[in-house]
Amino acid sequence: MKNGRWMIEVCDSHIHLSKHDFRYLFGEKAKLGVKKTLTQPGTFIAKQTLLVEGPTGEKIVLPVYGPLRAKTQIELSTQEANRLGVDAVSQVSGKLGSGSVSLCAGEKSIVAEGCVIIPMNHLHIPPEYSAPYNLKNLNTVSVKMCDGNEIVIKDVVIRISHTYTEQLHISRQVAEQLGIHDGEECCLMK
Repeated sequence: MKNGRWMIEVCDSHIHLSKHDFRYLFGEKAKLGVKKTLTQPGTFIAKQTLLVEGPTGEKIVLPVYGPLRAKTQIELSTQEANRLGVDAVSQVSGKLGSGSVSLCAGEKSIVAEGCVIIPMNHLHIPPEYSAPYNLKNLNTVSVKMCDGNEIVIKDVVIRISHTYTEQLHISRQVAEQLGIHDGEECCLMK
């Protein structure tokens, strides 16, 4: 954050797997391979992908994001959820969702129940940057583009942790609707 500005990262749909589900789908000795590191410390796009099949029979392929989590979660756009026939809720990443999909890796598959979400836009911020703005974890704020553009993003969830680097995460769907790109900056609305 520079002078109250946050960098924007556009996030694609993806899957977070639990250790148990990862081992079942990819094998006991498999390791989550790093394809590309992400901006939040310790996070990455894995080499592994999964076929996601919804109740409609439609299928999409999504990357797995690392590291492994305590619970499996699938983060979809509204359009993908509709296409797959999943009644997904808008939720903070890491919170349980709704709906069920099948996750397939070759011959192995699982039914992931109650773990599909449409991720809410959220601002990662370390505590030392939250205090001057009186930001509290899980509160919502509105942000605007810093380039003089009149674009406003409402209901941005604040995520505070010592492990975070300051950055706004928005879905590709929101970015395309608003004409926002990776690397642009936003400012907190007063």
